[in-house]
Amino acid sequence: MFTYSVPVLSTATLALAICSSTSALVAPPPPDTSSSDTVLCRIFSVDVQFDTLRFDSDQQNDVVYRCETDQEADGHSEAMYSIDLPKSFIDQHPFLDMGETVISIANATTLRDSSDEPYIYFPPNTSIKEVLQRDRHLGWCPDSHFHRFGDRRSGNNSVLVLRISANDTQVRASQKEISAAVFGLGDGALDVNLHTQFDACSIGKLNMQPAMGPNIIDGVGEIDLEMPALGLDTMVLENEVTIRAEAKFGSLGDNYDFVMFCMPRGVTYRGRGFLAYAYLNHYRSVFHDEWCINLSAIMHEIGHSIGLRHSGENGRPYRDVTGLMGFSSRSLVQSCFNANKNWLMGWYEAKSLELTMDVSWRGRLHAFVDYAEVGDDDVVIIKVGDHIYMQFNRARSFNAGTRELLDQVAIVYNEAYNTDSDLIDGIAADGMHPDTLRIGNFDDTGYDLVIDACTQAFGPPDYVELSIHVDDGIQSSACDSMGDTVQSAMPSTMPSVNPSQAPSYVPSFEPTSKPTGESVNDGSGPCEDNAGEFPVGDLLGTQMSCLKLSRSAYSIRRYCEPNHPAFDLCPDTCGKCIDNCFDSRTETFWVNAAFQFRNCVWLSVRPAWQARLCRKGEDAYIICGETCNSCDFSDTDDSPSMLPTPESMEPSPCEDSPDGKFALAENRARRDCDWLSNTPVWQRRICHSDHEAYKVCPTTCGACGGCEDAHEATFLVNRIWNTQNCAWLASRRPWQPLLCREGHPAYSACKRTCNSCVEME
Repeated sequence: MFTYSVPVLSTATLALAICSSTSALVAPPPPDTSSSDTVLCRIFSVDVQFDTLRFDSDQQNDVVYRCETDQEADGHSEAMYSIDLPKSFIDQHPFLDMGETVISIANATTLRDSSDEPYIYFPPNTSIKEVLQRDRHLGWCPDSHFHRFGDRRSGNNSVLVLRISANDTQVRASQKEISAAVFGLGDGALDVNLHTQFDACSIGKLNMQPAMGPNIIDGVGEIDLEMPALGLDTMVLENEVTIRAEAKFGSLGDNYDFVMFCMPRGVTYRGRGFLAYAYLNHYRSVFHDEWCINLSAIMHEIGHSIGLRHSGENGRPYRDVTGLMGFSSRSLVQSCFNANKNWLMGWYEAKSLELTMDVSWRGRLHAFVDYAEVGDDDVVIIKVGDHIYMQFNRARSFNAGTRELLDQVAIVYNEAYNTDSDLIDGIAADGMHPDTLRIGNFDDTGYDLVIDACTQAFGPPDYVELSIHVDDGIQSSACDSMGDTVQSAMPSTMPSVNPSQAPSYVPSFEPTSKPTGESVNDGSGPCEDNAGEFPVGDLLGTQMSCLKLSRSAYSIRRYCEPNHPAFDLCPDTCGKCIDNCFDSRTETFWVNAAFQFRNCVWLSVRPAWQARLCRKGEDAYIICGETCNSCDFSDTDDSPSMLPTPESMEPSPCEDSPDGKFALAENRARRDCDWLSNTPVWQRRICHSDHEAYKVCPTTCGACGGCEDAHEATFLVNRIWNTQNCAWLASRRPWQPLLCREGHPAYSACKRTCNSCVEME
């Protein structure tokens, strides 16, 4: 039974509830704003994704407060101004960044600073008063000039995309390409888009429709700024765009539920390159150039627009990529949201369960992708106590592109709805991942919460049988009475000459018998974990074995660094023996119409499918090098065809060709540089001087001259860190001796970091 809810009122009920209420929600009537020295505005915060963001990033939220005025300013009534609020005021209003507060500021002036960023100036000790704080998902009083927000988590919502051009730059995607990518309309329409993915993730409750009206074609409207914009700040351009958009399409806030600003190439955010940003609980989101047609970025930013905060891990924002409120990816990511976000949205409320843990619980947690197939009494999301949420993160169907904790129960912590969620860890009963998670001091009781994965079934429907109890000496695990560890209800769709055997679940968790001695594994010999233990401090106890380390993704990321004892003691678990032979954690391959896209984890436990997919010419052969044993690229006869020959190729400038394509092999589709930049496993095969791609995509392949790091190039580190870039390597000196060696892609891509300029000239 879904017991947590947020008040949701109709516009009429809202007006009655707020405007006629005498409760604390409504302060005394707003002051007279006709005076030029008083500003009435609604506070929003901006969450920005920068273009250097990667999974290893330490980026924190760049919190910027902005005010949307409701009086005529700069010629229109939805102007945004940056504002530096006193810390004392921010501390007194913990929900200030959720777009729920209107303030009046005496003696204020709207100005532009030296960079032309619009902002509101007021002298010290100015009176700032809270005029109105609305409850979440409500709207504003009917006599207010602020646009109505309403509840946009469900129902039909119109989306207007503004393609913005300037005298010296424009968005590279055309109107038709934007419509095809965002809405799946017209020529080249994408099957997975904003409309289809929100429809799937909300199980049909949130319908994103292209806006309609004069001057709008398939949801896209054109805005010509008629001024130079290259190098300008996007917050300067926002107001300019809004003025022109209001004249052409009417009030944006009143006429459309969501408006996407597609900023032209070369604009910045306060001098920095950025991907996208949005205002929490506001109609507006802003994208830089090609990120306007990137599904993960669109879903992420519109997630902010409907009130969702970031999904972090270990206190670091963006790090949880089980869902879409972590960092965005250049690749097509068919994914949804984590358990905390899904709970807040209420889409799955009919099949959600809240546990107070007065007694222990055991039962099945079904994959949320199977919501329509499971029974009315089945459960797809669980909330435990005040702050713990979990769902079975099945990498299938509309969640096939989840990037972390695939096919595990993903467990997150959330302090309050106005804070980022924090990924704790994942558990599964598949023999490959940890099957138990212990959370200390559960809800300040002094007792640990213990979550056990007892059995697991791959259907569909798919589920994990869980036992949840508080370790108080009274409750206990119920796993012992639940039977076998792993079940499979998935029928084979591939004929087999020999009877198929149950897959063996690898890797083995048996500790090696190799004595530790005093030697240090330098990666040149057998890559085996040792039997000793390494110190980890007070957080997890004084010692940890390689066996225990291998069962915790969190611990691996924490301790598997070259300067930590775990790196030498557990070279196999930590991926120290760098041979570039490992499975990709992020890429997927096509199986068939029934299974669609799958990943290497799926393939690694299905020997029958390996015989079919681990063949030269199949994508899995490249993506799953360790599973398919396909890492020896020395046999040039079996390598992708080198077409055309170097002599027949025209020289190209040292930047990736925007239109150029190259052949992977004979009788295979030609690919472009964007594809190659997002497919590191192919970079290590074809980024050499004898292949066409080396000339077509010199930046991605690290072929440019000079002594600079190739910012767009990526390379494979190991199976723990997977794909990284030069910025990551530059910030991690312990990794440089291991990766900055001749023959490794990092050596040629990261010339400044690796000091490899002389050799490359």
